[in-house]
Amino acid sequence: MVDANFKTALVSQLSRAALRQKITPWIALLLTSASYALTKPAESWDSVDRAVQPFLEKQVESLPFSFRYGGTSSRDFLAGWKQIREAKEVDPQHTKVTMKFTDPATQLEVRAEAVIYRDFSAAEWVLWFRNGSEKPSPLLEDVNPLDLQLPTSAEADPILDVNYNRGTNVKGEGLPGADEFQPAQVSLRPQNRCRFVPYGGRPSDKVLPFFRLDSPGGKSGLFWGIGWTGEWAATFARNEAGTTSVSAGIRQMKASLQPGEEIRTPSILVMAWNGKDTDEAHNQFRRLMLEHFTPQIGGKPVVPPISAGVHGVIPFEKTTESNLLECLANISAHKLPVENFWVDAGWYTCPPEPSGWDKTTGSWTPDPVRFPNGLRPIAETAKRQGLDFLLWFEPERVMPKTWLADNHPEWLLEPADFLPERKYQKASNFRLLDFGNPAALAWAKEYFSKFVRDQGVTIFRMDSNLHTILFWQNQEPPDRIGMRETRHVMGLYDFWDTLVSENPGLKLDICSGTGSRIDFEVMRRAMVLTRADGAWWKPIADQAKTLGHAPWTPYTGIGTVSDTSYDFRSGMGAIFGANFNYLSKNEADWDRWKKLLAQVKDLREVYCGDFYPLTGWSLAEEDMAAWEFSRPDLGKALVQVFRRSKTETPSQGYRLPLRGLDPKATYTVTDVDQPAVPSRMSGQELMKGNLTVSFPQKPQAVLLILQKAPTGSGADQKRN
Repeated sequence: MVDANFKTALVSQLSRAALRQKITPWIALLLTSASYALTKPAESWDSVDRAVQPFLEKQVESLPFSFRYGGTSSRDFLAGWKQIREAKEVDPQHTKVTMKFTDPATQLEVRAEAVIYRDFSAAEWVLWFRNGSEKPSPLLEDVNPLDLQLPTSAEADPILDVNYNRGTNVKGEGLPGADEFQPAQVSLRPQNRCRFVPYGGRPSDKVLPFFRLDSPGGKSGLFWGIGWTGEWAATFARNEAGTTSVSAGIRQMKASLQPGEEIRTPSILVMAWNGKDTDEAHNQFRRLMLEHFTPQIGGKPVVPPISAGVHGVIPFEKTTESNLLECLANISAHKLPVENFWVDAGWYTCPPEPSGWDKTTGSWTPDPVRFPNGLRPIAETAKRQGLDFLLWFEPERVMPKTWLADNHPEWLLEPADFLPERKYQKASNFRLLDFGNPAALAWAKEYFSKFVRDQGVTIFRMDSNLHTILFWQNQEPPDRIGMRETRHVMGLYDFWDTLVSENPGLKLDICSGTGSRIDFEVMRRAMVLTRADGAWWKPIADQAKTLGHAPWTPYTGIGTVSDTSYDFRSGMGAIFGANFNYLSKNEADWDRWKKLLAQVKDLREVYCGDFYPLTGWSLAEEDMAAWEFSRPDLGKALVQVFRRSKTETPSQGYRLPLRGLDPKATYTVTDVDQPAVPSRMSGQELMKGNLTVSFPQKPQAVLLILQKAPTGSGADQKRN
């Protein structure tokens, strides 16, 4: 059983000790900023002082954001507005700063809210705009909550690297979706720039909203994150004047605010890193996300459940009260070590044919024929077995002749036929429930919150199979460009926060059309149990997705529909959905599944630790794939190595140089497939590559577990 406090234990024992040894203490940086600027190379970016000092010291002229108001840049007037600043020490490691500016002429209020994380040399901030007058405001445009100049040499070398990962719904070559989360890099020379925009109004469609900008020499840098569940844009540019500019915000904004209207911007996250090892830098970022950007219930982290998904054998449209209860009875009878019962789409009235589930989204009542008693019997049975009950919803998509379409067409947005500059095609007959419409949002909060209570849902899974930008930009008034998107995204956050506040203990799972809503505003509120749908349950694709996704998030994994060792291990991670045939009468099936899922449960806390890729990212059948997850505070690590179908390995085996171990300690190394013959090696030997893995078959997946011997034990004194 995983300790519910494992995340807190991990960060407190791992981060606060290890990171302080590697990162210049925050307070020292603040106290010595003048000498720091004189002694550090101009190109060194190993602190976030340049971004946060203006918040701390009222340096209005160098605040890391900008906008245009009435045609003039905020750089030219903000210092002349009325200012109020408040700083609050949340605890010894965290400070919250609020700066408020008011235009004496138009009463526009601009509020910047920043949180500084001293324990991670990190900060986040967001802007709010409010029209405090009784008249429409002048136009607000070019809103960039991130607009920062970084010192760099104007010379051609050294080159600056922008590191990022592709997002979901990437077509690529071969199997569609297989190259989702592929690592990528852009090198910036003087007068070069690169711009990133996701696709279709979804934040991780085609590109993840996370970046690592390496300073010249590659020994320090800054991580950037954009928190916006809509269409953001980010630009990195190397300027002639010897600076590098970084900017980000909503892609399109040119709007007048109505009297009393208030809006927010995307939020910005920055974390500094230094040292030669970018893998360690990413582990620092994973810890930051684990500590501050994962949802909590009652002050404890939401631990991703091991889920029993029924749709590996029961189609969406074929679920019934009887077959779901039979699945639950079998799971209970065999004491399968799962924690969540997962029912996806199709539980409402819909056509019985395959893919009929998407024809009636917009009518959210259980099918009275298949579920004559509603879904409560399923939820109560799951609860008695100690399981969560996950249920799928897609509140934003409304189809013709559904309840919402018939009763509230005024709440629905129609799509544009075509947006030439974006090459989007018409979104068929879909309609979008406008979460920026106060009446529509109020209905959604009341209806779905009551549904959760009445039906006993404990995990609310929210999908969105729409390119929302088609709806937001359809004939948007010229003085309100960007407002539909802004108000819809604000409505989403209000909707999610309301569901959780009105249903204590409720967990959120945001999947959104093949994992296309992955950003840190989502991640702080919800789990993402489906990181991507593309090439789902395809072993090589799943291996590649872990290598690409894990550096940015502490919770990754997907699960499997197959119980073969190679397939099963390809989908292992902190997140795991087992989509087996829970109607099976074969006892051997259940014995095998029980053993496999027990391994996942035992290793889940390790999967939430540090991550080290041991091979490069590749989809080639000829290449190996390998990685290591490590919990130094537990003295435990796991190593997974995959020999693909065309991989040729040396006759003497494959040598693996491991990472993040104690060089002076002794480790017991256990091959899960041969547990009776563990070996013992020192951390130094393991990190030098003295561990050899042999593969008698191909394809084949090897899973090794490393356990550090207690100091002074017999095992610590000798090796086999």
